[in-house]
Amino acid sequence: MYRWFLALRYILGRPINLLGSIGVMVAVAALIAVGSVFAGFVQEARAHVRGNSPTLSYLDDTLHSDFRTVADVALADPAVKAIAPRIVWDALLYFDNQIERNEYSRIADRDLRTTNYFRVVGIDWKREQEVSDIRSWVDSVKGPLQTVADVDHPFEVDADRAPPRGDFEYGEAGILLGRSRTLGNVPSIGVGQRVKLASARLDHGDGLEAVTWPLVVSGVFSSGRRYRDIENQTAFVDIETLRRIFGEDPDDPDSREVISEASITLHDETSMDAVAARLNRAMLAKGLRGRVVTWEERNARFLTAVEIERNVMRIVLVILVIVASFLIFALLSVMVSQKTRDIGILAALGATRGGVLTIFLTNGIVISGIGILLGLLLGWQLVVRLDGINNWLRQRWGVGIFPTEIYGRDGIPSVLELSWFVQVSIVALAIAVLFSFIPALRAARFDPVRAFRYE
Repeated sequence: MYRWFLALRYILGRPINLLGSIGVMVAVAALIAVGSVFAGFVQEARAHVRGNSPTLSYLDDTLHSDFRTVADVALADPAVKAIAPRIVWDALLYFDNQIERNEYSRIADRDLRTTNYFRVVGIDWKREQEVSDIRSWVDSVKGPLQTVADVDHPFEVDADRAPPRGDFEYGEAGILLGRSRTLGNVPSIGVGQRVKLASARLDHGDGLEAVTWPLVVSGVFSSGRRYRDIENQTAFVDIETLRRIFGEDPDDPDSREVISEASITLHDETSMDAVAARLNRAMLAKGLRGRVVTWEERNARFLTAVEIERNVMRIVLVILVIVASFLIFALLSVMVSQKTRDIGILAALGATRGGVLTIFLTNGIVISGIGILLGLLLGWQLVVRLDGINNWLRQRWGVGIFPTEIYGRDGIPSVLELSWFVQVSIVALAIAVLFSFIPALRAARFDPVRAFRYE
């Protein structure tokens, strides 16, 4: 009984112990707040990557795969819901009112000059709607210089809005541009605008051959703030347009439906790993050179990098807890030095070493426990009120802890995970107990005679 009484007396009789609790509280609150925000970023990053990638992708950059064969193999699997062909090509797009002036297009909302680089994606409009949200992206844009003439045939150029042929002699092929790449440009870019695509392809001698191809803006799409990268960097064309560029004539029944990749959706995404393995075996049996990968495999490097950063962040914050625990170690060490006479008296009266150790260890546990509880509460409140704090700082001082406009969000992403609260509590308490045990053990080992002599 004396152990708990003395432990309580030492805790209440030394107001400086509050300093140790505050140190642990700040460290734990930082772990909770930063960990929750980072968990929100990880969740947001995965959602962003998932939104940009189909469940499964068949990849073949050699353009040797025929989509008809790939589709037959994929749709033979009962788990596959739909498949759509794609040709992805890097190119530069030059607009007719910018060619002579040698200007670059501009991102409207940040007024920054950027190169005319685009990721040009050739799609089959009818099939693409079954594997992505492309139709809603096109349907969401309204305006005379942005809306497609016919949402069921978005790559058809409206004769009333098509430019005069001038020096372009071709049957007009349409292209869809992202909304952020059409607004705010000088001169403006919109439906009916002439475009010249410039890139390169392999010739028959395996050398590079320059390619230019005339297009017309037939409409505008908006993927929303969450998928802003798609809107800024991607342009869509009819897949047959790119097949013509690569030497395949869609009007020839013997021509191949070449693809660089195919997007595959499933009835049940939880089985994607098993389905991918099954499709790979079937593709190989058909002599296809491509490989089926899941959306996680396709973005493995990015997702792994995010997880590594998250783990590094956790290590740094745990070091902060260790630093705070040093404060408890210092407080208990000073207490042991000041209570040398009390330790001698207790030992002389028959107190065991275990009892003396318990007194001082209890001090450390209680001090750190109070700090942990207050830190959990403070961290939770910080996460809940983070948007309000950020908005107040911006309104009052013109600065913010999170630039929401950069990430295309109205608030700071965060996730309050019970498992993270439990992990933080266990780690913080374990570290505090370890640092409390050292001075407590020193007190327990005091010889009573030496203790009195010391006094």
